[in-house]
Amino acid sequence: MDKLIIPKIQQKGTTINRTIRFDGDIYDSLTALAESSGMTFNKLVNVCLRYAIENSEQEETKDIKE
Repeated sequence: MDKLIIPKIQQKGTTINRTIRFDGDIYDSLTALAESSGMTFNKLVNVCLRYAIENSEQEETKDIKE
């Protein structure tokens, strides 16, 4: 899989306010990456989520026979 490239400029658009929970290690990694890249935490999370969505594939559901 290709590496995530963190863009310097983000598009502005409509946002939706949500509350989510992070695992502690994920939160720490995101916070450190946001600080080192000069990007806000929220923008970085959106970049990561967009990348994950664009590079994801769903496995086919398999029937389990009893």
